[in-house]
Amino acid sequence: MKKGAMLLTIVISTLLLAAGLFVFTADYEKNAKAFPDATVINGVDCSGMSGEETIAALTDARNNAILTVVEDGEEIGQITGLQVTYDIEPQVNKLLHGNILRLPMPKFMPGNLGVAKNVDMVVAEVSDETREYLRSQEFLYREAENPTKDAYVDKTQEGFPIVPEYYGDNIDPERFVDKAIETMAAGKTALAFDPSDYYKLPDITKDDPALLDYQNYCQTYLSQKITLTVFDGDITIPVEELDKMKVRNEDGTVTIDEDAVYTFAYNLTNNHSTIGANRTFKAANGKDIQVGGGNYGFAIDENAEAEQLVKDLQENKDVTRQPCYYMVPYGAGSGVNGDIGNSYVEVDLTAQKVYLFVNGSKVLETPVVTGNTSKKHGTPTGVYRIAYKDREATLKGLEDDGNTEYESKVDYWMPFYGDVGLHDAPWRTAFGGTIYLEGGSHGCVNMPPAAAATLFNNVSAGFPVVVHE
Repeated sequence: MKKGAMLLTIVISTLLLAAGLFVFTADYEKNAKAFPDATVINGVDCSGMSGEETIAALTDARNNAILTVVEDGEEIGQITGLQVTYDIEPQVNKLLHGNILRLPMPKFMPGNLGVAKNVDMVVAEVSDETREYLRSQEFLYREAENPTKDAYVDKTQEGFPIVPEYYGDNIDPERFVDKAIETMAAGKTALAFDPSDYYKLPDITKDDPALLDYQNYCQTYLSQKITLTVFDGDITIPVEELDKMKVRNEDGTVTIDEDAVYTFAYNLTNNHSTIGANRTFKAANGKDIQVGGGNYGFAIDENAEAEQLVKDLQENKDVTRQPCYYMVPYGAGSGVNGDIGNSYVEVDLTAQKVYLFVNGSKVLETPVVTGNTSKKHGTPTGVYRIAYKDREATLKGLEDDGNTEYESKVDYWMPFYGDVGLHDAPWRTAFGGTIYLEGGSHGCVNMPPAAAATLFNNVSAGFPVVVHE
């Protein structure tokens, strides 16, 4: 071959090779950006789709597939239209770029009759709406005979034993949510529903370290016995109240909730103070009567009691004591009349008599004149306490006109309610009967001097005075 012809051949061959390489490169780049015709992935035709388009198509197909839920051969529900994001990009890209040396082939070539591939739909994220949709399936909500129960510390029993967990028959919708998503992601079209597969599991078991630690706390701090000897029986602070007043901190220390302590002291005061309370009283005439009001009785000092409780709780030791009273009745709870006791003064407004009982024995019975009811000066009813007693007192006040002052000197003065008291009335010549209706006192109990002397010599500050009709 002549030299010129050979050179021409080389040039033409080079040009053809370059053209072929250009065509190959162009076809490869086009082919690398999209799947070839007849590409099927997970049953979805992905021909000509880019990686992103393929991911969207596979996601849409899987989320909108229909999952039929079947129980005992009967369809009980259908699930579709999920909002689930799948982590499939690495798999799709591997299929798209898996063979960089592949050559483009015409559709009629045997090697391009179709490519079927599978991608594992790995769940990446599930929307809140999807979870709520799955949780709301009607068949998940059926009445349970024996619901699941967590293990717990029984604080009503001595020693605080642990009650083991109980595996019940109530369905936990959240367990079904996970199973339904897993089944649809796997490409299955049916789910056999067995309720027992979704029974709620206990969150706390008897061997739970946190539960065992709490049991130890209860045994150490809630077993404390604080017993208060109130007038109507002993009160041991219940465990549930101790639990409110003692606070277990995250670092294991225990502090006292003073607000809870003061609340307990407040309730204690209200429930176990007898000032003004209604009482059943055995009157001198033998009748049981009801009498309420007055300033006599047990009275707990709320603040002092709360302060003492804080100290008791901090020491965490058993203690038995009286509440912090600021007033203890004279009778201290003895006798048929409760805290009135067996020693008291009885003022019977209807009979216009005063009785004195000492240790259950009647020491005095005398007619008296009480407050003038026609002028609204009636002697107040209730259970009172003698505030003090005084010899040779001068009683002062205003007459009914509101301007004229009066002074009355008495030898025996025993007030029990402000300016109302028992005293001698030497200016009177008669007692008892109906005098009080029109000619009674300003509220005091007027007594014959000798009777007042007897009363004065047998009573002291705090002595109960029962005034009734």
